[in-house]
Amino acid sequence: VHEDDSHTALDGTTVDKKKYRSWKSFEFCLDKHKEFVFANDAADQTRRYLQQGIRKPFEVKIKYFMQRVQAINRNLPFMPCLALYSEATEETAPTNIPLNGTEICDVILRSLTSEWQAQYKVSTGQATPTKPEKLLKQLEAIEKIMDQKAKDKNPQKKDSPAKSGKSGTSSEKRRSSTGPGNSPRVPKKQKTEKFCNRCKDKGGRYQTHNTNDCAKYNADLTPNKSYGSDYTKTKNRDSGGGKGKSTKNKWGNDKQQISHLTAALDKVKKQMKKLKKSSGKKRKRHSRHHSSSDESSSGSDSS
Repeated sequence: VHEDDSHTALDGTTVDKKKYRSWKSFEFCLDKHKEFVFANDAADQTRRYLQQGIRKPFEVKIKYFMQRVQAINRNLPFMPCLALYSEATEETAPTNIPLNGTEICDVILRSLTSEWQAQYKVSTGQATPTKPEKLLKQLEAIEKIMDQKAKDKNPQKKDSPAKSGKSGTSSEKRRSSTGPGNSPRVPKKQKTEKFCNRCKDKGGRYQTHNTNDCAKYNADLTPNKSYGSDYTKTKNRDSGGGKGKSTKNKWGNDKQQISHLTAALDKVKKQMKKLKKSSGKKRKRHSRHHSSSDESSSGSDSS
């Protein structure tokens, strides 16, 4: 119930009574709400779309397509049309009326491809459908035939691992995980085997370099005197052996390494001896200075 004693009616007149809620006032509010939500010719556009513009998508099943068309048809009475407005003439027919069964069947058939329509005429003749439920069963049978024809044209799709339930080989899985396009992976660079006949015969690492790059032995299998020197390292780097690095360690062979270590130890021993001698001299000097200071202090006390 409205709080005021008077109110304005739908026709614009003032009524000196309380305003009660009625079905007529609710319909008036509903129509006003539709003006903000829909266009004035929403029902006209939807009806035109059903009769002229709708087409069945290839991926959608016929069952779900018909359900969607019937849902749109049921919403037509809730949409505004041009016949409800003051601009309409006597010849303007209302379009917010649902399509009947025959019209729905006609919409469904015209939304199909020519191949589907030809198959429907072959299986049912020239009969015009009037019930959507009966038409759905007939079109589902045609849908199975069309799916079988598509599988026969593309046997790879029929026997694909995803549909057959069999997983592909490991190489196919790796190829499919490389990214878009399923391009194969870039093959790894194969390792080149190295072999040195000289080091194999005389002893040494014969799998780290080739015979032509050997710096330890000469061609006549005699030891190379300059092995381990800077000349050998430079020659080996220029020839491409070992990727610019010497094939041996920093100190040459084992004998050279031992001699280097012994020389380093001798130097350390000499330095330790020098430190001991210097520390001993400092102690003697300190003790002498301390004793002399004591004697001088005792002499002064006696005087």
